[in-house]
Amino acid sequence: MEQSQNASATLFSPRLDAIYFALHAIFFILTIAMAVGVLPSVSWEQPTVRIVVAFIFFNALHTVLTWLGLFLLPEARSLVRAQWKSEGASGRLRRWIVLTVMAGVTWTVAEVFVFKSHAPEIRITLSLVLVVLASFHNVGQTKGLALMQTHQIQGDKKIAHWERRFFDLFVIAIFLGGLKLMLSKHLKGFLPSWWNTAWLVVGSAVFLALIVLAFRYQRSFRSKKFWFSTTAIYHPLLLLSPAAFVFQRALHGVEYLFLSIGMTKRSSVKWGLGAWTLLLVALFLTGLSKVAILKTTFPIKQYMTAEWIRAFVFFGVWVEFTHYYLDSILFRFQDPSVREHIGPLLRPRL
Repeated sequence: MEQSQNASATLFSPRLDAIYFALHAIFFILTIAMAVGVLPSVSWEQPTVRIVVAFIFFNALHTVLTWLGLFLLPEARSLVRAQWKSEGASGRLRRWIVLTVMAGVTWTVAEVFVFKSHAPEIRITLSLVLVVLASFHNVGQTKGLALMQTHQIQGDKKIAHWERRFFDLFVIAIFLGGLKLMLSKHLKGFLPSWWNTAWLVVGSAVFLALIVLAFRYQRSFRSKKFWFSTTAIYHPLLLLSPAAFVFQRALHGVEYLFLSIGMTKRSSVKWGLGAWTLLLVALFLTGLSKVAILKTTFPIKQYMTAEWIRAFVFFGVWVEFTHYYLDSILFRFQDPSVREHIGPLLRPRL
C-alpha cells in the first residue's frame, strides 16, 4: 500500500474523523485547564455532568447498541452463529452461564449502589469489580480501534505484536493506579504514599511507547493512527484530575456512536420501520433506566413507582454489564472470525 494511502487511512469516515479529533482536542485542553486550576474542575459525582455525558455524548445510550447490533446486523448474527457452531454445546452452555451470573451480579449492584441495602465491604468489593470491567472495556475499545487500523494499514507484524503487549500493560497500570481512587478511606492507608505517583509514571511511560509505535507504522504526523493513539492520554491523566474521567467517558460514547453509524452504513441490512422503531424504543428504555439510577429528581420520576424504578435500574445495569461481555465477542479483532464477519463493517473504504 502506498504511503499516501496509508497516511489517509480513516478511523470512522473522513467527516466523522474530523468531528472526533476536534472533540478530542477540546476535551484534552479542558482537562489540562481543569487539572492546573485555570478552570473549575468537573467530576462524575455531579448529576448535571453525568446527564450531559450520558445523553449528549451518548455514553449511557451506547450500551444498548451492542444488543441492537446483534439483532439488526446480519453480519453480527453470522459471527455469533459461526462462533457458537465452532464452540459446540459446552461453549454455548458457558455463555449462558456467564449471562446468568451477570444477571445475579446486576441485581446485587442495583441493590447495593442504588438502594443502599448492603454492608460497606460489599460496596468496596463491587467497586473493584466495576473498575476492572470499566478499565478493560475502555482501554480495550481503544486497543481494538488501534488494531483495526493496524490491519487496515497492513503494517509491520513485529510492531503490532508489541502494540498489543503494551496495551495489555497499559490497562494493568491504569487499574492499579486507579485502585487508590476506588478504595474506602480505611483501606487506602494500606497503600504507600508513592502508589499513585509510581503508577502514573508507569502509565505515562507505556502511553509514550504506544505513541512511538503508532508513529512507526506510517512515519507521518498526518497519520490518523498516530493521532488516535493520543486519545489514550485520558487514562493516566485520571490520576491527576477527576475531569479526565468525565471527558474520557464522553469520548468513549462518541467513539461507539460513530462506530455504530459506520457499521450500519456498510452493512447489507436495509433499515425499515421495524428496525427504527426497535432502535427508538431501546434508546428510550435505556434512557429511563439511567434516569432511575441517577439520584437527581426528574419530573418523570414522580410517575414511576418504587417497583418500576427498581425494574429500570436492573435493566440499565444489566445492559451495561452484558455489553462488556458482548463487545469482547463482536470486536475482538485478533479473532479471524471477527475479521471475516465484522472487519468489513469496521474498515472504511480508502
